[in-house]
Amino acid sequence: MQDFIRGMGFRYHTTAKQLKEADINPYGTLFHTPPPAWPQLTKGGKQRKYIADGFIQLWLGNACKGVIIEQKNSDKHGTTEEKVFYDLAKIRNNVYGDRHALWYVFTGSKAKSLTVYQEFAIEAQSLPVKVIWGYRSLAQHLMNLDHYWLPASRFQPLTESDLK
Repeated sequence: MQDFIRGMGFRYHTTAKQLKEADINPYGTLFHTPPPAWPQLTKGGKQRKYIADGFIQLWLGNACKGVIIEQKNSDKHGTTEEKVFYDLAKIRNNVYGDRHALWYVFTGSKAKSLTVYQEFAIEAQSLPVKVIWGYRSLAQHLMNLDHYWLPASRFQPLTESDLK
């Protein structure tokens, strides 16, 4: 995924270190805190965090605006399939926030044929998430954003509607 997105010319961050080097807070972009009703702690007693697969850095005016990426790749049947329903609960409970767009990308040879993923897509229609099927569709969505991403000295500002 990261090679694909970066290969299309986007700044795609997959680690806290990369985000910090770009002067972007990893919380709300790559790291996401459970809602208050889910007081989940680690063994050490710290607040648990969810980690997205990546963050595409864009610009809205002079501020960083972007796309949070969650990917599910399925070349065979397995436990990953059921995890999408936990992700639906996270989306419903605003774990990802509303500052950045959220794209949920299904890839792999089995993805489109899995009923559980199709059910996710139906459930997600009323939620703040864009469901994308495969790399070809992802490329089309990225191309729709491409003319907004330019070096900071020459960027064209995004509007909120560009990310929906």
